[in-house]
Amino acid sequence: MKKPTDAASFHWLVPDEDEPQHGELVWACVPEALAAWHVRNAASHPDVNDGAKRVNHWSLGIEVVNKQKLDPFSDWQVEITARIVRHCWAKYPNLAHVVSHAKLDPDRRTDPGTLFDWERFKHLVLNGEADAIPVAVASAKPLSQLRASQALGCCHT
Repeated sequence: MKKPTDAASFHWLVPDEDEPQHGELVWACVPEALAAWHVRNAASHPDVNDGAKRVNHWSLGIEVVNKQKLDPFSDWQVEITARIVRHCWAKYPNLAHVVSHAKLDPDRRTDPGTLFDWERFKHLVLNGEADAIPVAVASAKPLSQLRASQALGCCHT
């Protein structure tokens, strides 16, 4: 994901419709507690967090894969991106802004561009139905019921 000359990274990656994972999964790439380098550190906007710099240290990055030119975003990409934002707001109720790379760094970035359906995205974020809890998550044991295993470096029941 990272080249030596390009430190770009993101918390989530939403695949494009020409990728086999489209409609099936989203990659979680960087733990939410860590900074992902999705915007230049000097980038900022006065409307976002009072123009604070070091955006990567206080934000979460979602990369929605798209060629930008003559490549509309799929319905699934818009829907799953809205679900990621809803997930974030459920976990971090103090989140106040959802912004594009283009707003934060207009000299270098134009994404997601004019083909992203911001109105539908906004509606899904603000009015979306409650997401079903996946079976694997619903059946997981709470942390309080797990014990650490030094031998295996993992948790066991």
